[in-house]
Amino acid sequence: MSICSGCEWCATYVDGFPFCFDNTKPGYDGTCYSTIPPHERQDCWPKPEGSNAKCVDAGCTWCPLDGYAWCFYDDTVPPTGPTIPPTGPTEPPTSAPGCPSTIPPLERVDCHPENGASKPACESRGCYWCEDFTPNVPWCSYPDRNIPNPTGDPGTCPSEIPEPNRIDCFPGGGASKGECEARDCFWCESSTDGVPWCFFNITGEGSDPEKDIWRVDCAPDGGFDNDICMNRGCNFMGTSVPNAPICYFPEDRGYKMTAQEDTATGYKITLQKQGTYTLFGGDVETLTMDVHFETNGRLHIKITDATQARFEVPIETPVATSKASNPLYEFVFTNDPIFNFNVTRKDTGVAIIDTSLGGFVYEDQFLSFATKLPPNSEVYGFGEHEHHSIQHELKWQTMGMYSRDQPPAANGNLYGVYPMWMVIEDGINTHGVLILNAAAQDVTLSPAPYINYRTIGGILDIYVFLGPKPEDVVSQYTETVGRPFMPPYWSLGFQLCRYGYMSLAKVQETVDRMRAYNIPYDIQYGDIDYMDEQRDFTIDPVNYNGLPEYVDKLRSQYGMHYIIILDPCIGIVTDGSYDAFNTGEAMDVWIKEGDCSTSAIGKVWPPENTYFPDYTKPITETWWTDECVKFHNILDYDGLWIDMNEPANFVTGGITGCQTNKWNNPPYFPAIWGNVLADKTMCADFCQHLGSHYDLHSLYGFTQSKQTLPAARAATPGKRSIVISRSTFPGTGKYAGHWLGDNYSQWSNLHYSIIGSLEFNMFGIPYVGADICGFNGDSNADMCQRWMQLGAFYTFSRNHNGINYKEQDPAAFGDEVARVSRETLEIRYTLLPYLYTLFYHAHVNGNTVMRPLFHEFVEDAYTHTIDRQLLWGPAFLITPVLEDGFTNVDAYFPDARWFDYYTGAEAGFRKKTVNLDAPMDYIPLHVRGGYILPTQEPAVTTTISRNNAMGLIVALNDFKQASGELFWDDGDSIDTYETGNHYFAEFAATASSLTSTIITNGYSGASSLLWGTVRVFGATATSVTVNGKAHGDFSTPIAGVLEIYNVKIPIDVALNPNASPEECEARGCIWCESPVDLVPWCYFPVDREYLMTSQVDTPTGYRLVLQKQGTDTLFGGDINLLTMDVHFETVDRLHIKITDAGQARFEVPLDTPAPTSKATNPNYEFNVNNNPIFNFNVKRKDTGSVIFDTSLGGFVYEDQFLQFTHKMPRDSEVFGLGEHEHPSLRHDTSTWQTMGMWARDQPPVADANLYGVHPFWWVIEDGINTHGVFVLNANAQDVTMSPAPYITYRTIGGILDIYIFMGPTPEMLVSQYTQVVGRTFMPPYWSLGFQLCRYGYNSLATMQATVDRNRAAGIPYDIQYGDIDYMDEERDFTYNQVDFAGLPAYVDTLHGYGMHVIIILDPCIAIIRDGSYEAFDTGEAMNIWVKNSDCITSAEGKVWPPENTYFPDYSKPITQTWWTDECVKFHDIIDYDGLWIDMNEPANFVTGSITGCNTNKYNNPPYKPRVLGDILADKTMCPDACHYLGRHYDMHNLFGYTQAIQTQPAARAATPGKRSVVISRSTFPGLGQYSGHWLGDNWSQWSNLHYSIIGSLEFNMFGIPYIGADICGYIGEAEESMCQRWMQLGSFYTFSRNHNGLGYREQDPAVWAGGEVARVSRETLLIRYTLLPYLYTLFHHSHINGYTVMRPVFHEFIDDAYTHGIDRQFLWGSAFLITPVLDQGATDVDAYFPDARWYDYYTGAEVGLRKKTVNLDAPMDYIPLHVRGGYILPTQEPDITTTASRNKPMGLIVAMDDLKSALGDLFWDDGDSIGQYFSISLITTSFPLFKK
Repeated sequence: MSICSGCEWCATYVDGFPFCFDNTKPGYDGTCYSTIPPHERQDCWPKPEGSNAKCVDAGCTWCPLDGYAWCFYDDTVPPTGPTIPPTGPTEPPTSAPGCPSTIPPLERVDCHPENGASKPACESRGCYWCEDFTPNVPWCSYPDRNIPNPTGDPGTCPSEIPEPNRIDCFPGGGASKGECEARDCFWCESSTDGVPWCFFNITGEGSDPEKDIWRVDCAPDGGFDNDICMNRGCNFMGTSVPNAPICYFPEDRGYKMTAQEDTATGYKITLQKQGTYTLFGGDVETLTMDVHFETNGRLHIKITDATQARFEVPIETPVATSKASNPLYEFVFTNDPIFNFNVTRKDTGVAIIDTSLGGFVYEDQFLSFATKLPPNSEVYGFGEHEHHSIQHELKWQTMGMYSRDQPPAANGNLYGVYPMWMVIEDGINTHGVLILNAAAQDVTLSPAPYINYRTIGGILDIYVFLGPKPEDVVSQYTETVGRPFMPPYWSLGFQLCRYGYMSLAKVQETVDRMRAYNIPYDIQYGDIDYMDEQRDFTIDPVNYNGLPEYVDKLRSQYGMHYIIILDPCIGIVTDGSYDAFNTGEAMDVWIKEGDCSTSAIGKVWPPENTYFPDYTKPITETWWTDECVKFHNILDYDGLWIDMNEPANFVTGGITGCQTNKWNNPPYFPAIWGNVLADKTMCADFCQHLGSHYDLHSLYGFTQSKQTLPAARAATPGKRSIVISRSTFPGTGKYAGHWLGDNYSQWSNLHYSIIGSLEFNMFGIPYVGADICGFNGDSNADMCQRWMQLGAFYTFSRNHNGINYKEQDPAAFGDEVARVSRETLEIRYTLLPYLYTLFYHAHVNGNTVMRPLFHEFVEDAYTHTIDRQLLWGPAFLITPVLEDGFTNVDAYFPDARWFDYYTGAEAGFRKKTVNLDAPMDYIPLHVRGGYILPTQEPAVTTTISRNNAMGLIVALNDFKQASGELFWDDGDSIDTYETGNHYFAEFAATASSLTSTIITNGYSGASSLLWGTVRVFGATATSVTVNGKAHGDFSTPIAGVLEIYNVKIPIDVALNPNASPEECEARGCIWCESPVDLVPWCYFPVDREYLMTSQVDTPTGYRLVLQKQGTDTLFGGDINLLTMDVHFETVDRLHIKITDAGQARFEVPLDTPAPTSKATNPNYEFNVNNNPIFNFNVKRKDTGSVIFDTSLGGFVYEDQFLQFTHKMPRDSEVFGLGEHEHPSLRHDTSTWQTMGMWARDQPPVADANLYGVHPFWWVIEDGINTHGVFVLNANAQDVTMSPAPYITYRTIGGILDIYIFMGPTPEMLVSQYTQVVGRTFMPPYWSLGFQLCRYGYNSLATMQATVDRNRAAGIPYDIQYGDIDYMDEERDFTYNQVDFAGLPAYVDTLHGYGMHVIIILDPCIAIIRDGSYEAFDTGEAMNIWVKNSDCITSAEGKVWPPENTYFPDYSKPITQTWWTDECVKFHDIIDYDGLWIDMNEPANFVTGSITGCNTNKYNNPPYKPRVLGDILADKTMCPDACHYLGRHYDMHNLFGYTQAIQTQPAARAATPGKRSVVISRSTFPGLGQYSGHWLGDNWSQWSNLHYSIIGSLEFNMFGIPYIGADICGYIGEAEESMCQRWMQLGSFYTFSRNHNGLGYREQDPAVWAGGEVARVSRETLLIRYTLLPYLYTLFHHSHINGYTVMRPVFHEFIDDAYTHGIDRQFLWGSAFLITPVLDQGATDVDAYFPDARWYDYYTGAEVGLRKKTVNLDAPMDYIPLHVRGGYILPTQEPDITTTASRNKPMGLIVAMDDLKSALGDLFWDDGDSIGQYFSISLITTSFPLFKK
């Protein structure tokens, strides 16, 4: 018989039914006894090959029904099942034949009332066995009616234990008297139902229930053997407390403290085991307990083996170096009767940890401790399980934790492991406990209350968090395990997935119907059916043919994103066809078997067997990242979804099973599912890099997540990307989100999903949700509609279902579900700014996002159990309907004001449950008073919605107040909070006002967003003003609700930015409210500031003395006496210099002309006025136009704030100011835009301050004349343009050094400007050739392959670059002698091709003090570094090298010697031709320095100009750092300029007699003398083609004509057609270089398949090379006369007003017009032809159009080019290098004007020598007129 196996024995005469059967669930007999509706059944057997027997063996119910789960959970079916109906005769016999009993069946008395009766057991009692199927008739009955005494024979029963107190010694039944007594138990027969005949020789009598409830189980492994219990050193005694253990620990069993010492952070305690008792053996005799008082709110207790190391969880946690100064806790320990300790909350005296219960065990494979909880404790947490309530019942339940591929089921251990719990003590204070242990474990919750924790490995690493609020606990916990990642904005959109699309056509069909219903929808997924045979990094070539192109379409046309699934299993495909396997095998990344050498083989989805990557192995990250990047080059995904990473395995352990050993068969098996640890996973003895799978199993998903996030980011460079993981562990939230697994399409799962989501927020994974509408089973319309309402408020909102179930996307159910889903998701999208801000708080502070009500209202005991409602953050209450058929729902309103989200009406309920109407298309939503929620107009994707108007919901509290915040950034870049590249504002409201304070304004995109609608709940108004102007667009739709529409103020302009009248007047300014948008209410009077007290003539003009009037100040430090020197320097240049009369201030060290006499007959007049206050103006003599007029006031000269404002002529058009990414060449002055200037390592984005500083602007006045203004100042500064028009200039240091240039033509203006700052250098001829670079060749072989394919394609190509990957560890003056071995020789090879080489150098120098890095050693010896604020110690930063870095001070003369020497020495190694200097803003990867910045006037000036970052040191050095010429505060913007000044002579010294060339990222006026520039780390986006023209034209006007953008873009994946068009455009940059960034696909012209890009690039570059003599001659004119080379059309046609706005065409010089195609898909382009003769370059045909825009054909292989009549262009036959082409025949293009004449010139020299202009080799030819 099998009674000992826990089965039932019942003989039966019905054929086919077993006598011995499982006593948990019935088998299937043709009738299903479950009452659970089929669509609500939760699959208990998701594995293949399920069967009736396997299902029953799993403790589940089997009911086969197609389309639904056959094997499922059902606790309502009783263990022995229903009576099995017969399948034989219709009238089966009622008794066994030959029954000896003569008593009628219904009168028989049961002789074997306990379970387990059998015929032998029955007859051994002297009873009759008669099998009878009549209900309630016993089969074993007494032979007559003389029933024995209930206690048995009084003379033979040895026990006096009353029947009710007897404890079964033979559970499961089947005992005999002999077997019973063999267990040392009593045998006393009884006829009373439920009384055991075999019972323990113990009783509950004499026990104390109040003590028994505290018993800690000493037999958690089961069994009731008295001897075993006693041998464990435990007590054995019955109890009347239900479920209390009868074998339990005494309080004096365990360890004694033998030593204790104080440490810097707390205590170190030595513990010695007492006695020899053991549970499972392997006791650790001596322990070390380290107690760390880490913070005031966190205590860390770590108990380890004192003699040998044990496995510890490899999570980086904070390490305290000193003891917390004022902890909220006390740690108390005692040695009586045995060592125990407690942790007490100081302010209440409540002991929150108390181990005096006993039960502390520390064995090799069994560790246990128990802690009392405070009385009436309420317990939350533990996971991952399907909990049916958020607050746990304390009923001796045990929860196991060991990650498992297990669809959610009650009491099952699921995908993740969380030994973390939270407790509410005393009904209000909250604490938390984390045990950082990853072994298989379980926990028992006692009603005492206490918690007993058990694990089978590792150490006891205990963190106690003191709260006292729930949110405090979560913050303290995430501070320990890691703050959650910041999700990209798009990932907060709605997402759709299905396992089982099975074809791309089905995906497209789904997307199309969703879009047809306009359902907000951001992300489409690919589940494993997109793969080829379920293999990672493959695409099904048949069913998903065209997937990469479709993903591109989702992104480019729909603004959507795509996430793919990756499983950790890799198919073992040994034929060489599977690259992921091949490389993994070569790199040996697999988990090993128990021998630690043989790769472990399992079985998952692929058809072949599989290996499992070991994600604890460093090399695996390289392999995994490489595979992810390579696959991204095929399929342009945006994020990664990692599944099956428990890890799941379809066989037990491995293909060959598991060995029998201590790891696979531990002595204690925690309360987890399966009968061995390897069930559904790997063998526990398998080997990983960091240990055995026994210890690492539950960390598998964590370690995969940790490697997957950087892999995803490497695949999507510069972007956050996102990872969603099924298996998780504390700390996973740093890297990944989570979904609640393979849930069920059942109504109950809506409720469970709220509980799970709230728990995971507590676990530090706020990005979480369940599969909306369920994964397993068929959903129906009503349930899916309600679930879409709920799921719209999951933080991870995804509808996902399983294979073969019916489609359940919102559009699949038709109009109504689609409508309701759309409307609910539109609410979500409206609130995304609020949700994103909550994620910011989670990322920075560790708060929850989805939040239980008790987190906000812990003092309200009723909230402690609420888990059918939830909050977003503190302020948004969601009350979903969770039950079938309901159109109302109970909602509890805690003690606050609550407002209906839809109407704004006040709910009017507090601390009350209210039944709310909730029709099928409605989910109740409420806003909490006292909060302000940022919103945005929704759209179908976040790509679109992010450009829509922003809004606010203002909900006033009882005090008529509210507050809120908004965090905003580009939504996708990495670490925008950490780098300051974000916007953060705080809002405050009263009943009558709403204000915003902009805390950080580091995201330039904020300026393009406008406030739209503001809804105010709890207030009314009869009039509204917005930022000082009357605003009539508002309404009061219902009482107490105010809605203000069309606010139309940029969000980066503070709401109500004006000071109060009192504050304004205190500054000496005027307060006057204005109805005009953006006009300041507080403004300068015209009679404030300075009066002229004297004026004297000087040789060059005047000297004026100005005296400050009054005591009014803005920021303090006013300069009372100023000197203004006015120099009439030339007839076209006026110089006005305003300085402190009392002491010198910093002046820019730029060598400018210094005339000694006054210009005669200048083109300007300078006029001063001293009434009512000093002001001056500059007038153009010939027109009388006042071009510069300071009479507006606003002149301020303080120590750290200098400002002037000047009026411009009416209808002025303004250009210039930089460096920024401007959307148009001509500025829009109508928006009051402010542009900041402070050199910054900043990829181009709208309105951001970029790499260089150019405070130079030029103005077209009267539609024809042009003047310019240049302020020679290098401090942080900004400029505001008013529509008046006027310009306000502000700076925070230096002097006001103003140059005014009179033009009057644009080219004359540029010539006048470059005469001051310096004429441009003459580039070597070869530098005008095409150039190629990539950050990320990563090897010389890749570089060679690139050169070879471009040469093979015949691409004209002169220069190859080395980016920082050529260096050894990114250190200047080194090269990687492994990956770039042979580089010097290869450079010589390139020279042999007639090519040239340019290398990159960064200004940062690695600090290597071991003598191995000569550049550092010599720099250190020469003391050339920038210094800290003390001007002595060197300033230490962090840039590319792995070490920290110093920064050379290029303002120091000795640095020139060092820099030149290093450049020359390195040229002796690598024969480079030019230098590219990058990162010279200077960039710094830490803020300020390694140790931060001091708080002082330099680092924290009173006014911070409109620049990115919350402090000036953001991404650079501390402003108080010392240079040779001054503080970094003054020198920062000059860093790149001074480096370029020193680099040009260094490059020339390295290449003697040659010009060389320098290209610098950071620039300043005058840099064009020494260097060219490129437009920085631009984007592979179509818009950047246009922006590149604008930037290039501006830099030509800034005096840097050698300029261009990275062709095809630096950041992002170039697309083929874009790259082709960009190569056409880039062929006409003066600096023509294709360059892309690390990790992106190659984009050189020859790399594109098919050869079309190569052909078009070759043909367009051949045109460039043909025209190089003309281009070189233009550079000659630039070098000599300061003219532009790339030229706006208006420079030549200033009298044509239409040309003033043209920035999509440009000229080379005066004569060559370029009209590129800049828009995706366009095959035509609009071209404007000014008033001249124009000829087609290709054919010579005359265009015949003037002053007209014409649409030109422009097929993909064509760029329109035209030559202007009246000009002669020198040419030369092209070749693939200038070395070759310079020997070819020259030519001319002669284009006649209307007078049949033309003129041109040619400058020619050897192209490389210095100063050839003055040598005899110079050839200058002036071509005479030609006449027909």
